[in-house]
Amino acid sequence: MPSVEVINCPKGIMRDLAEPYFDVWRLDRDSMIDHIEYMYHDLGVVRAWKIPRSTLRMFLLGVRERYQDNPYHNFKHCFCVTQMAYSIICKLRLRNKVSVDHLGALLTAAVCHDVDHPGLNNSYHCHARTPLAILYNYKSILEQHHFAVACRILSNKERNIFRNVNNRDEVLTNVGDLILATDLARHKEIMDTYRCNIDTGFDFKNSTHVLSLLKIIIKCADVSNEVRPETVASPWVDRLFAEYSEQSAREKRERLPVTSYMDPDVVNVPQSQEGFIRGIMLPMYDEMCRLASDARAYFISPLHDALLRYEIQSLRERGV
Repeated sequence: MPSVEVINCPKGIMRDLAEPYFDVWRLDRDSMIDHIEYMYHDLGVVRAWKIPRSTLRMFLLGVRERYQDNPYHNFKHCFCVTQMAYSIICKLRLRNKVSVDHLGALLTAAVCHDVDHPGLNNSYHCHARTPLAILYNYKSILEQHHFAVACRILSNKERNIFRNVNNRDEVLTNVGDLILATDLARHKEIMDTYRCNIDTGFDFKNSTHVLSLLKIIIKCADVSNEVRPETVASPWVDRLFAEYSEQSAREKRERLPVTSYMDPDVVNVPQSQEGFIRGIMLPMYDEMCRLASDARAYFISPLHDALLRYEIQSLRERGV
């Protein structure tokens, strides 16, 4: 095989890129591409997969082009999830425990996990019986679509970062499994599998165990905003509920069942966030941190801070 030029570490990379408190709002669209390139380089993926400099950039640009301009599910959200996945890899010290192929699959799944998201969730597609819902048989509709779009991007030789990977089929399968894991309808199943692996003795040499961990990581990264400082997290909450409001208005116009937690006439944002942190985020991050208890300071403590903040907001709204 001819020698392949690999990407060099770009200049100006922020030293806190591996930190959960990273301020994503400081980056423009091109800087986000540079930072993701660095993550691939730093985790050894570029070298192991022999990715040419132009191929990685073309892949990331191709993905960025396919992210829609939604209030929340946009390319900056893609970057947030990818950066948090990278941070978790660093804080759980997984570089020497997990294969480069697995780390590369996780990074790629994070990059592609919401590509071409239409700003409407699976529930809407099911109720509206959209072409996407029919195509994917009403199961993990958006997640299957995101993976299909990612595969179409990778089918272009100039954008195929897997073309020099020996076990490319296995890596691509793992990418698909990780993207599908972001469907919250599968939350209990994924949590139960991972918890069982931890309880019976987690084995980093067991690829099934490793994949169960990676699913938890991408799930944690996907909903990680409240791990970040309030100044970084709050704009994301505003964007999320703006997108929810748009879907709710559309459901009402089309006389579809209205998703209650998206309806601005019904939902209480502090209580909604409080419930999500308690019911989803804290249990999930807590299980993840069982592999590295010292990581709790980076992830669990900020969540408790956010929870307290929303509890105080709720009390103030009730005049207490």
